[in-house]
Amino acid sequence: MQRVIWVGIVVLALACTQASGQTSTGRHRVERDETEEREEELAPQDARYFVAAGAGLATSGDLLRIRTAGTSGIRWDPGGTEPFASENVLLTLDEDIALAAAFGGRLLPALWYRLDASAAVINLAAEARIGEGAETRLWDTLSLVHASLALEYRLVSLASFPYVFAGAGVMSVSADRDEQFDQTQLAWRLGGGYQLTLHPQWALRAEVRDAVAGLEVEDYVPPVIGNQLPDYEIEDKGPTHAFEMVLMLTGAF
Repeated sequence: MQRVIWVGIVVLALACTQASGQTSTGRHRVERDETEEREEELAPQDARYFVAAGAGLATSGDLLRIRTAGTSGIRWDPGGTEPFASENVLLTLDEDIALAAAFGGRLLPALWYRLDASAAVINLAAEARIGEGAETRLWDTLSLVHASLALEYRLVSLASFPYVFAGAGVMSVSADRDEQFDQTQLAWRLGGGYQLTLHPQWALRAEVRDAVAGLEVEDYVPPVIGNQLPDYEIEDKGPTHAFEMVLMLTGAF
């Protein structure tokens, strides 16, 4: 997950650096004048709203850890894999495809409100210590849906521009097998991106964003074969981050 996050940050930083322009003397001034003329041609005329839709990559991190007091011999039976025995199991959210959509409206020339929605289906993997080695098993599959209201600030007054946004919303989690994971929690949304304007009404947005929520997992009861639970403890690894890198087609009107 950390590798994906750093790639997104580097891409966004490069886009912001490019948008900052060059010096305003000599040959650079001529190039800048030509760029500004093109920007004026591409700039949407009196656009008050935008809609966007696209897809990308969703990833997260560790959700919880299950530890037992010694080797009990009792096998976990999550349903996503063959039952197995392990005294130390880390449940972590994997990577998968995310779908994203947004609608926004202008408040000020550089300040916009936006409604965001995104969805992803992500495997919940179990990194289990078995014997002297470690294995990764499929524990469950979680559907993550996030909706938020945020403020977007555009950093330059050009047709193509970098931007940042922040807001709040809800994150809904539903599991394929174990309903103990099913819940809806308050989530904070932070992100940024770069809009490349192709036409007065059409553009491409490359965006990185993070939704942060405190999922309730401390009372989780892991599934076992039979009815006898070993002595165990749950370590909550939260808050949960739902990190996304998406590319969206945007229309202005």
